[in-house]
Amino acid sequence: MSAAGDVNSDGGADLLIGAFGAPDGSFSGASYVVFGEPPPPPPPPPTPPTPTRCVSPLQL
Repeated sequence: MSAAGDVNSDGGADLLIGAFGAPDGSFSGASYVVFGEPPPPPPPPPTPPTPTRCVSPLQL
C-alpha cells in the first residue's frame, strides 16, 4: 500500500494497493487504485458590511 499522489488529476490524494501473486493467469500480481475525494472548495469571500447612516450626536 502506498500513496500514489493524484492519479486522476481531480485534486484528491489516491491510494495504490499492490497484490503480489494475484491470480491473473501469470502470477505476476496486480495493482489497484483507490481514488480519494477531492478537497472541498474554498469558502466564499466575506461580504463587506453594508454602510448604514450614521447619526451625529450634534443632530439629536
